[in-house]
Amino acid sequence: MKILLSEQNRGKPAESSRSNMETKPVLEVLNGEDNYLEWSVRVKKCLMAEDLWDIVEATNEPPTPENEAAFKAWRKMNAMALRVIQSSLGPDRFSDIMEITSARQIF
Repeated sequence: MKILLSEQNRGKPAESSRSNMETKPVLEVLNGEDNYLEWSVRVKKCLMAEDLWDIVEATNEPPTPENEAAFKAWRKMNAMALRVIQSSLGPDRFSDIMEITSARQIF
């Protein structure tokens, strides 16, 4: 994980900007089959760290909307997993999957 400084703090001494630092995972961008293995390992670890891997790995269907609480929880976790996966795709790959709403189907 790399530490990225917010725009407003670039160029300032480290001590003065330390409290305003943002930490964001820097994922490898999927460029195709050439780097799929490395990409998938990094994305999987990121999803696991955020407790989202179960959404991708699930073998059973998501809850039905009738079970409102369970469905809302699943929908939120699925959206978070989608964000992680989609943010690590280049423009060409993103356009291939942008209509898919299931993190499990994309991965």
